[in-house]
Amino acid sequence: MKLIYSLALVLILGQVAYSLTIQATVRDFLYSHPDFEGLASYAHGPGIVQSTLGPDRKPVLIGSPSITSVATFAQWYNDVQGVNMKTTVNLELTDPDNDGVFTYNNQAYFPIDGQLFGNENNGAHNWAFTTEIHTTFTYIPGTKFSCVGDDDIWVFINDQLELDFGGPHGPQGGTVDLDTLGLTPGNTYTLDIFQAERQSTGSTFRIDTSAVIVTDPCPKRTAARLARIL
Repeated sequence: MKLIYSLALVLILGQVAYSLTIQATVRDFLYSHPDFEGLASYAHGPGIVQSTLGPDRKPVLIGSPSITSVATFAQWYNDVQGVNMKTTVNLELTDPDNDGVFTYNNQAYFPIDGQLFGNENNGAHNWAFTTEIHTTFTYIPGTKFSCVGDDDIWVFINDQLELDFGGPHGPQGGTVDLDTLGLTPGNTYTLDIFQAERQSTGSTFRIDTSAVIVTDPCPKRTAARLARIL
């Protein structure tokens, strides 16, 4: 998956604003999967996955009462015939204020309603899915990355776990100050986001980021910002 460098101009309140699009893989699961609606525990919190991405660039399970086994967790972000189905969705981030902070804010995050296995349980939405995003950014001082979601949310920057909100829960999240990570200005780093929607009680997904050098749709502005720091 990658970021699509959008040159689209969004007209908001008479002003021109830039947008960019993150490409994500969404996998749909049947509600009979033991890690979703019928899970045995609602335990949540940090420490469910290891602090470093695995060699396949997926989270590595440590363990949790809310996850049946290493084998069932491995299905969350891998294609398994008869267990899940996948599609690609585009998440549009906008910067209406032209302040360099791009936002995707979806308080009813149901990207596959009526698709794949279809709407289950109460039929209102297609619940029981995961979202997987892999992209890169160029670090400049003073930038931050924020993410909020439910249920599970894990954000890895430079292969290290920086936001850790595992388990079934309501909207939770946090902010990473990229200045604290020991990154080198001007270098490009990986950003990997993993989400799971496991309960039919709501679905939220929000991203706010000022780390947009490689995704900034204005080349002149990108060059000017890099020139000031390099």
